[in-house]
Amino acid sequence: MKLKVIAATLFAAATAIAAQASFAEESPLMQNRMLDLVQSAQQQPTEQAASHTVEATAKQG
Repeated sequence: MKLKVIAATLFAAATAIAAQASFAEESPLMQNRMLDLVQSAQQQPTEQAASHTVEATAKQG
């Protein structure tokens, strides 16, 4: 009985450590993805506004 409890405790600790280690590896990747998404979201309105300005200028000219 005690061996099962000790084994379960060790298994739980190993699982928790492995989960933290895998999260630590993915964290910079997730940050890079979020930065890319934010930058692309910021660039799209600027590019759309520029294209609308060009179109409006062409229609007026």
